[in-house]
Amino acid sequence: MAMMPLQEALAGGALAFFGERYPETVKVYRIGDYSREVCGGPHVSHTRGMGTFRILKAENIGQGVQRIRADLVAE
Repeated sequence: MAMMPLQEALAGGALAFFGERYPETVKVYRIGDYSREVCGGPHVSHTRGMGTFRILKAENIGQGVQRIRADLVAE
């Protein structure tokens, strides 16, 4: 995770899905070359393409939607 100005994050290829809801300084999360996103953490539709990881925490955030916090495991 890195903190940087929103415009720098976007110029560096980070995805931002919530329009103008971001502050001037944002968190940018990366999962290798797979994902770079501005937000509370990266989003994926399916975990199968991410490699091996260890779940640290899981919580329900909506109907059929879960948020997990995880660390990638070196292979």
